[in-house]
Amino acid sequence: MKKIIYATVCFVAIISGVGIHHLIVGIPSQRRFDEAMAKWKQRGADSYLLKIHLSGRFFGPHGTQTIIVDKGKVVAVVTPSQIITYKEGLEKPSCHITVERLFEMASQIIRDRMLPSKSEWGSVRAIIRYDRVLGYPKYISFDYPRVGDEETRIIVLSLELRP
Repeated sequence: MKKIIYATVCFVAIISGVGIHHLIVGIPSQRRFDEAMAKWKQRGADSYLLKIHLSGRFFGPHGTQTIIVDKGKVVAVVTPSQIITYKEGLEKPSCHITVERLFEMASQIIRDRMLPSKSEWGSVRAIIRYDRVLGYPKYISFDYPRVGDEETRIIVLSLELRP
């Protein structure tokens, strides 16, 4: 029976153009999310340098950027073309990615996969991978088929914890 299930999964992977590794390892699940969140919270990290690469339509600016987070607040964002700094009290754009924002996105994707009829955009195809040591989402890719041209990918290139 296990061989039949495995063969079926492989067949679906080949037809859909998705690697078998993505189907087994990257499928968003609440259990994986909870385990990853527990690892991250155990660290208690609220100050870090997060280097990411963004592609897709949900965020701006796209490309590679480094977000500097101090005590849970974005204090600077460095892109290839500019450095944006934030002083205390100034409004910060919500589009900047933090580890907390990555977890929020992962949680939303998992909810949309489990209850597509309740989702604002319908069902979602997604891959989420977590860092094995610290637990943060290191790769998020999602696509809502009912919404045109919104395929989005966020790759964490590095994360450096700061004291």
